[in-house]
Amino acid sequence: MERTETTSGVIVYRHGNDTNGNPKYFVHYMELGLADYASTEATKAAGLRIFHGRAFGGGYTFTSYNVDATVEAIMKTLNKHGIYR
Repeated sequence: MERTETTSGVIVYRHGNDTNGNPKYFVHYMELGLADYASTEATKAAGLRIFHGRAFGGGYTFTSYNVDATVEAIMKTLNKHGIYR
């Protein structure tokens, strides 16, 4: 996996493509300031899906062509629900 640091300081990893060919990324739940990586209403609203692999110990996947803007939107949505840092 290719490591990328966004402008907001969140580290994400490129994780291939989804079934439609869109770029897929992984983010560890601790990078987002979450207590655990359970699927909640807030994470679903932010467009995050649970990553079921064992490589990183828990996190989420999302698709994006503009990672910086997507991570900013994810943080804004999580903040709106009161669970971001």
